[in-house]
Amino acid sequence: MKGNYVAALAVSLVAFVAGACGKQGTLDRPAPLFGKARADYEAQKLRRDLAVALVAAFQGVSLLTNTLRDPELMAREGRRLDRWIDSLA
Repeated sequence: MKGNYVAALAVSLVAFVAGACGKQGTLDRPAPLFGKARADYEAQKLRRDLAVALVAAFQGVSLLTNTLRDPELMAREGRRLDRWIDSLA
């Protein structure tokens, strides 16, 4: 059951990252942000970076699991990522 939770989280994060990939507006650079807008922007950027790190970890371990035919690699990495996610809360 915990594996399903981690898989659902990974799928949600992939959707989030994919949605954040498009450029909005016509400007190459956004206007300077101050105060709360800047803090919100930085928080969103951090969430995106964490989502990319999680997806990259799953992609990498999936490749290694299939290449080496060792399902324990996926289980071990899933446990490590679960601890990592818990440490972020």
